[in-house]
Amino acid sequence: MPLLTQEWLDLAFIHWAVEPAAVAGLLPRGTVPDTHDGLTFVGLVAFRMHRVGWLGLPGVPYFGSFPETNVRPPNHPRWPLYRAELTTCDEDLATSAGIPAPTDAPVSVLYSPGVPVRLGRPARPVPSPPLGP
Repeated sequence: MPLLTQEWLDLAFIHWAVEPAAVAGLLPRGTVPDTHDGLTFVGLVAFRMHRVGWLGLPGVPYFGSFPETNVRPPNHPRWPLYRAELTTCDEDLATSAGIPAPTDAPVSVLYSPGVPVRLGRPARPVPSPPLGP
């Protein structure tokens, strides 16, 4: 039984290319940004959470639906994605997170009507076998 159930609806995926050094300091020590052709990508994923519920119960009225921005998708079915167009973007979420404000148009803008999401218990770590004598 999942611990948390919800639907993510009306998602917008917007990505900008940035220099890896611009975001490297925001990552955990020892981690480096993934790159493609010398650039890394910053994503803004905005969506509407709907029918958030716990332990198999239905969504909580009034508190179970709200807008959210997230960058870590949990386990979910494949996103149905469609090309979209960014008409305005007045948010300063990137600079609030310490990332330089985008100066160019996004390299990718996609829309999804949504997916159901189920979050379960974290996997238990597998014990390591003892080292030799």
